[in-house]
Amino acid sequence: MMKDSDLIAKQKLKIVVADAYEMAKFRQTEFIQLRKNGFGAADSSILLGVNPFTTIEELLAQKRSPVPTEEELAVGQLEAVRKGADLEPLILQKFEQWSEQEVYKPDAMYAFTDKDYLTVNFDGVMKLGELYIPVEAKYVSPTGLKHAGSWDLSKAINNLGEGSVKTCGGRSIEEHVKEEATLYGIPVYYFTQLQQQIAALDAPFGYLAALVDKGWQLKVFKVFSDAITQNALYDRALENARKLWLKNSGADA
Repeated sequence: MMKDSDLIAKQKLKIVVADAYEMAKFRQTEFIQLRKNGFGAADSSILLGVNPFTTIEELLAQKRSPVPTEEELAVGQLEAVRKGADLEPLILQKFEQWSEQEVYKPDAMYAFTDKDYLTVNFDGVMKLGELYIPVEAKYVSPTGLKHAGSWDLSKAINNLGEGSVKTCGGRSIEEHVKEEATLYGIPVYYFTQLQQQIAALDAPFGYLAALVDKGWQLKVFKVFSDAITQNALYDRALENARKLWLKNSGADA
């Protein structure tokens, strides 16, 4: 039986808070405050400048705020977000049935041992041989499915062994990330989120399990580790962590 401490075996991760999953469900304000101590996987697309909803300036303002901002509190009340949280166990269960593999739900929030300003919460983790593979669960609403350039369901895989590395020649990191996401057929902010989780587990790939409301069908996407995205994420995270440290210490950023 897998346990949270198994994921720190390679010494790339450390546990920040043991009960982060329970905190997110029942102590939302406390969880929001906890997330201010680093950049989680959900922040990755903002750091890389490809998030269509939030700018890096807005993210840093949220991290600096001593209390949850109105924007942070509002996100948790969005219908699609609430549905996604409620449906996460079901999506992971459906993925288990689809893959015929057990998926473990970690309770802990982790941080990279050598980059403790980067944190990660896993929806699910699957063990394949000696590898730990992240499984990200997403609910796809009718509105989300219609979003231009977000989903290409034809690129979903039919079994665990399918899928291949996608390569592109984006001129900037923003172009590279967007092109990679398009090649995999998923929204760019889910591509970067998986890259942070893949890096945290030193995994060769990760799975995005998407429960599509239209037709109530599970679609699975296999995303491979991308060093270009991960290295850019490390650089951007450190750059902006320094801005937070300087600001919080009273110095000019």
